[in-house]
Amino acid sequence: SPNVNHKKVRATVADTFPDAEVEDTRDMLATIAGFVRFGQMLALGLSALVLSVMAVFGAMTVSAVMPGNYRALAMLEFVGASDAFLTRLITRQVFKQALLGWVLATALGAASVGGAVMAWPVLAQYVTPASWATVALMPLILVVLVVATARYTATRVMAHKGGV
Repeated sequence: SPNVNHKKVRATVADTFPDAEVEDTRDMLATIAGFVRFGQMLALGLSALVLSVMAVFGAMTVSAVMPGNYRALAMLEFVGASDAFLTRLITRQVFKQALLGWVLATALGAASVGGAVMAWPVLAQYVTPASWATVALMPLILVVLVVATARYTATRVMAHKGGV
């Protein structure tokens, strides 16, 4: 680091341990930092991939469920339900399921972090309130993504078929 007097350190080491050498590890640390950055980018890419897959699954689920409920949706439309009402109804059902998934994912994440801390107590110093907030909020991103995808897909399907 720039605050260290390297000549003084080398002289002290040479006086104390005449056969010892002080190696400059900056190149090795730069290589390690590069690997850490690569790992971070890999994790970010995998997270984006998981979010994309979740959006596709949400869209495919809504697209597959709507034709299966054609009669019920047609009956609701026959008695005066608008496309907007039906879209809200479908979105609400998806939201309820996604909310249940969020609760389960948050509980599983909290149990995982708690189990890791119990298994390796040294990790406790790294588990901060921000860590717990992340455990609770990350699944919420998936809820928002799935509900938005369901709403978009339901709207498109309703518009494409001229209603149901």
